[in-house]
Amino acid sequence: MQVKRKSSWTRPKTALFLIIVLVLSFLPVASFLFFLKNDAFNGYFPSRFFISESLRSEHFPWWNPYINYGLPQYGDMNSGFWSPVTWLVALSSGYNAYSFTIELLFYLLVAGSGMFTLCKGFRFSGTVAAITGIAFMCSGYMVGHLQHFNWISGASFLPWCLWSFCTLQKRRSPKNIIRTALFFYLLVASAHPGIIIGSIYFFIAYLLFSFFTENEEAERPKKVSRFVFANGCMIAILLLLSAGMLSGYADILPHFTRGEKVAISAALENPFSLPCFLSFILPLATVKIDSLFHTDISMRNAYIGLPLLICFSCALFQKKSAFQKFFLYSGLFFLLLSLGGIARKITYQFFPGMSYVRLNGEFMIFCIFNMLLVAASAFDAALKRKQKMGNLLKRVIYFWIGICGIALVVGLIQSFGSKRSIFLQMNQVYKAGNLNAKLKAFIDGLHFFDCLWIQATIQMLFLILILWFLQKRKVRYLVWVAAMDLILATLLHLPFTGVGQTSVSKVQEVLNQSPKGIPIPMLQPVAAIHTIHETESALVGDWSFYNKQLGTSTFAFYPVELNETKNIYSEWVPRYISKPYVFIEGSNDSSAFNILAFSGNQLGLSVSTSSSALLVYKQHNYPHWTASINKQQIAIKPNPFLSIPLQKGNQEVWFRFDPFIVRWMMWLSISTGVLCIFLLAYLTVKQSYLSSRRQRPHP
Repeated sequence: MQVKRKSSWTRPKTALFLIIVLVLSFLPVASFLFFLKNDAFNGYFPSRFFISESLRSEHFPWWNPYINYGLPQYGDMNSGFWSPVTWLVALSSGYNAYSFTIELLFYLLVAGSGMFTLCKGFRFSGTVAAITGIAFMCSGYMVGHLQHFNWISGASFLPWCLWSFCTLQKRRSPKNIIRTALFFYLLVASAHPGIIIGSIYFFIAYLLFSFFTENEEAERPKKVSRFVFANGCMIAILLLLSAGMLSGYADILPHFTRGEKVAISAALENPFSLPCFLSFILPLATVKIDSLFHTDISMRNAYIGLPLLICFSCALFQKKSAFQKFFLYSGLFFLLLSLGGIARKITYQFFPGMSYVRLNGEFMIFCIFNMLLVAASAFDAALKRKQKMGNLLKRVIYFWIGICGIALVVGLIQSFGSKRSIFLQMNQVYKAGNLNAKLKAFIDGLHFFDCLWIQATIQMLFLILILWFLQKRKVRYLVWVAAMDLILATLLHLPFTGVGQTSVSKVQEVLNQSPKGIPIPMLQPVAAIHTIHETESALVGDWSFYNKQLGTSTFAFYPVELNETKNIYSEWVPRYISKPYVFIEGSNDSSAFNILAFSGNQLGLSVSTSSSALLVYKQHNYPHWTASINKQQIAIKPNPFLSIPLQKGNQEVWFRFDPFIVRWMMWLSISTGVLCIFLLAYLTVKQSYLSSRRQRPHP
């Protein structure tokens, strides 16, 4: 393979290339013509919306009173509460359907640029780095989990963490220590817990690998102190940065339904099942026949693009470097975890933290990540050898062409021979109404074998094109082949896993019905609270998350649920269904109240009673709530709702939520973060200045 190496991948060119591929691949999302479906707006947006609405009203969002009678926002691992990106959005544009969509696209761009930077850090060519960058950005994991916001945000920082971590092991400078700690904090503050747990194991393994392979045996005793000191400092800074987050999560765990270990039966659910291996070559075929794959549709796609699939296949049969062996075995380990079965049972029993991971398929991000690095290493080595296309490479390409050919024949025979193909039922599609309805009818009508032969045809054309470019020794054109391949694969998959039919503007129209800021709720029975049509609520989640009123008569699904929530809905909500969010037990007179102030963290009111009574505020009786009457603190009764005794007469009552320890730990994290950023900026400028001085010619 004769290649003329160039260093033409400058930063502006790389950024432009990644942005173009991102926009084209995720055009239904980037154009705002279609909204992010299911969990994105139902499970991840409401908390972010509340954070920005609280800041709009100059309230700090410690407690969210709108979700199932309240929960501590800082303990919500889906909310991005501890992520700097969340706060930047909330403090600037605020969260709406558009900014939320743009944030997701931003994470995808971070993923692609991080993989490019990592490959360049490993001294791979610009061509290899560019292909690997877009492969990670448009991988099957990203497309399949597009609606799982913190799965994408966590995965996006994974290559940046490895890049900075590798840099730290090579040069243990203060700048690299601080930068690595900051990137790791972005990962843990943005990621789903499963990704955090997987990352701990991955980076511990890489730390040991780098120490034993990069240091000669005779040099290890000399370098061990610097090794321990540098990595110890990085971990110490990371812990300081994470002090608020760790204290917040520790605070909620005893009161949280998912704070316990997952049952082993549940831990084996939703794996990357064996039939899902089809996604490596024919990803579209995995969107149909749930009974074949035995897992959620979001867990089935592991596509990395044809050029890197070919390179990875070749790497399996070639002599491997220590670098390739580590990432190959690491990827295999996470693949076994993703498959479930005996490997998952062993890690569940003996690996700390693994018993808390609920979805096996989540570990596929590490498998894909490792596969890409093995493939990129093999690709780069082939370019550096500057040899003609070898027999192994030819055989691998012909093998995949043969697989696609078989899939094409089987798909055509089964689709048209059985007369189940959607292409034989296009009249029903034409009668479906508007364009969106036609598109939905077509997608719903596609059969598994339709998807099989359509994807096989596309893949065969790309494989033949790759073979032709390699034979002509025009390797630089593989970047564009890889881009077209990934763009098309992503666009074909998005309607099934990523986007719904409705436009972002329609979703925003629903959100516009929500009152601005954090207003004082009306004193009205739960049944009288304004709701919206079911079709509108299906777009954004339960309307109680947005109507800025307190209380619901039925449980609203949300991933974070406190232990007392089920008890509240089974016993206490029916008991007080006709009461407003604050009331005197045994009295129907709401005129005795005058609301002085309201926010998520407090309620102030003046109360007039003619006799002793019990005042009830319909919020979870969670630790850190305090109550006072006429500025004298009073004990809250041990009821699921906040309840305090009142004496006869006029009284000023305040309920306040103040997580004292979490608050101070947050200030510690913020102070550490600001100091780290200033130090990093100073060290970077200083290094640049010294470098420029060294390059000046001496007189």
